[in-house]
Parts: sequence; structure tokens; C-alpha cells
Amino acid sequence: MTFTFASTSTTVTDLYFVRLRLGDTSSGTARFQDEEINNLITTYGNRYIAAAVAAETIAGQYASRSD
Repeated sequence: MTFTFASTSTTVTDLYFVRLRLGDTSSGTARFQDEEINNLITTYGNRYIAAAVAAETIAGQYASRSD
């Protein structure tokens, strides 16, 4: 499993787009691996929808936590 994000990149790939939308830009606190994000992009065929589905996944993780 891999993690890639380059904040200095001038090329915005779908992977970088989704990571940026999620705030998932640090390898130390990564919520998703590249393969998972690429799978969402392929499955839904749209980087906006892939980012939304990933955000729902994160929201679900927070919702299942108890106080």
C-alpha cells in the first residue's frame, strides 16, 4: 500500500484532488492508501463523487465513536 501527495506539484491528478479535498495530505496521518482512492475514482468514474464517498467513510468512522 502506498501514499503519495506532493503539495508542490503543478499537476493536479485525480488522486491528489481527492486527497486535498479530504485533507488527507500527510503520510503520518493518512486515512486512505493510494489504491483505495484510485479504486473509488475507478468505481464511481468521477473524482468529485470519489471524494464525497471517501468523506462519508470518514464521517461514518467518527459517528461510530463513543464519547
